[in-house]
Amino acid sequence: MRASTLWAFALWWAAFFIFIQTGWIATRRHPSSGAHLHRELQRTVAVFHELEETLAAGVLPTSARWAQTASLPFPWGDLVPDCLDRLRKSGVALLPSLKRWRALAAAQEKAYIDARAKASQAWAQAMICTALVPLFSAALFYLVPGLRLHLFGWLAVSVFAFLWAGTGSVWVLRMSERARWGGLKGEDRRWLFIAQGAGERFVALLRSGSPADLAWCEVWQSVKQQSPGLAAKWGSSFWSLDSTASIGGATGPLIELGGALKKAIQVSLMEGRPCLERAEVALTQLQQAIQAQVDRELQLLGTRALQPLFLCVAPALFGLLGVAFYWAGESALGGRFAI
Repeated sequence: MRASTLWAFALWWAAFFIFIQTGWIATRRHPSSGAHLHRELQRTVAVFHELEETLAAGVLPTSARWAQTASLPFPWGDLVPDCLDRLRKSGVALLPSLKRWRALAAAQEKAYIDARAKASQAWAQAMICTALVPLFSAALFYLVPGLRLHLFGWLAVSVFAFLWAGTGSVWVLRMSERARWGGLKGEDRRWLFIAQGAGERFVALLRSGSPADLAWCEVWQSVKQQSPGLAAKWGSSFWSLDSTASIGGATGPLIELGGALKKAIQVSLMEGRPCLERAEVALTQLQQAIQAQVDRELQLLGTRALQPLFLCVAPALFGLLGVAFYWAGESALGGRFAI
């Protein structure tokens, strides 16, 4: 009996180890995972920093270094080469734009690190609760008399309980991932990069000497190619603000950025002054709104994580306890036990 107990205990913990390893591999290697995004942001910051330091030293970067910008992740790979080419042809200083882009990429990297640290508590809580299932199952198998007579049945019940508790862990993982994106889900997460890239393109076009109205038309066409849904929310005409009225939800700040840029163009045309400063302020406000949204979602994550724990982990543990008591009573009463 001791050998069967050790074998069952090893089998249950092997299942838990495989579950953890599978989740780790999927998180590390999936292209849309946070770890992949973190590595790409680090590379982006390094490329911008290298170009900035080279120009600050009075040296013109080589063609290979300029070409590095084309391999950057979205939206930088589409934004930076075109904007740098326009700025270089117009004879405008490149350092202000490079500093802005590096600061934005560094802010995105810092926001990812902070969000991962804040969301790790809920994820660790789910993992610990899931680990309790094989541990509790092994303890009941060793302590409760009569379970050894139902070894394979107990294994089947334990595996089912473990899978049910694992479902709760996956649920918490998806909740933490959504909280780190400020409540954005699915394709809407792409809107964040598209909106920030469009704003930076608008600022770069203004720096290169393009009129504000023509810069807006070019930016809107670029947004339409990347995301027709966001372009429809912004609206093509910069004289209309109906489609960018203040709305709630996770996508609210992204949609309102279009209205802020169009309002900056309107005020600029009426006052006859450049709207570069207003556009930069609108981008700063977007970054602050997204950060506040992420912080709010992460604060609520600890409370929201209790729902999958109660619906998945607790029933799994109580189910194991109920089945153990039933088989123990059945064994003690010679098969005449009934509830």
